[in-house]
Amino acid sequence: MSPVTDQPDFYTIDIEYVPGPCCIETKSPKLYLRTFDNRGVFAEHLAEAVGVPVTVGLAQQVRGGLVTTVTATGTPS
Repeated sequence: MSPVTDQPDFYTIDIEYVPGPCCIETKSPKLYLRTFDNRGVFAEHLAEAVGVPVTVGLAQQVRGGLVTTVTATGTPS
């Protein structure tokens, strides 16, 4: 949802993940992403919030003739 207009935003999300000593269960990211439903968040913040260490690409669906694509890469701490 747009934090400015409260209109729904729709994204296509690509997550690149290389498992290390601990693996992420496939259901976990899905459940985590559902926590953003009905929350006003910009694409840039959503890409950063998804997780570390992963590469997240978000492509916002066209609204007003503009396409927004955001990529965030986290590094292991």
